[in-house]
Amino acid sequence: GIFVDKASYGINIVCRGTCVGQNDGNSNGAGVYVNGVVKDGVMTFSGSTEGTAGAGMYIAGNFKVIIYGARVIGSNIGIEQRAGKLYIVDSRIEGGTEEEATMTPNGSGSTSENCAVAIAQHTTKFPIDVIIRSSTLIGNAAFFEGNPQNNPDATKDTSIVIESGAFVGDIKTLADTDCTGFLYGGHYSKEPDAKYIAKGYEAVADTKETFNVVKKS
Repeated sequence: GIFVDKASYGINIVCRGTCVGQNDGNSNGAGVYVNGVVKDGVMTFSGSTEGTAGAGMYIAGNFKVIIYGARVIGSNIGIEQRAGKLYIVDSRIEGGTEEEATMTPNGSGSTSENCAVAIAQHTTKFPIDVIIRSSTLIGNAAFFEGNPQNNPDATKDTSIVIESGAFVGDIKTLADTDCTGFLYGGHYSKEPDAKYIAKGYEAVADTKETFNVVKKS
């Protein structure tokens, strides 16, 4: 896999291959791991983490992560992003589906379980920017955002735009004070709560008992 550590600046990673995290056989590996002390960097990923026990990607440092045409798969989490920018396009992200998605405080490691994409600001309090487009997310929670560290400005510092894609699993946040109004499109296996749907949009049921977020007519 890929492991980025220490207070590094200006790292630029391009990966088109397969990154598998195992961590000596336990379930806490990561195909890509960026430590929270990392200050600045960019990663463009169009490969795969399939076969990873744990998280496909755990991004705690202040990284800009561009994922396109990729398969980011972990037995527990697809991607957990705790700082920086995350752009997902034309990709498949998978996490655990068998048990309920959860999010708990952790100042030195993962906060989340059973999510395709989890967004949880780190104790470093770097802003987070997320855009998801034309991708498939599968997990007990397809998308889960929260502020497990109770950082005072986490919601203000977190920008989320989900434009399109297929989402199999819950769309959820940890608390009522977390992010809202970030769904601008997409196809959903479960009806998303109205508070997550952007102003001027609505969830419309289709003949397959699934839901599409569309502009209000």
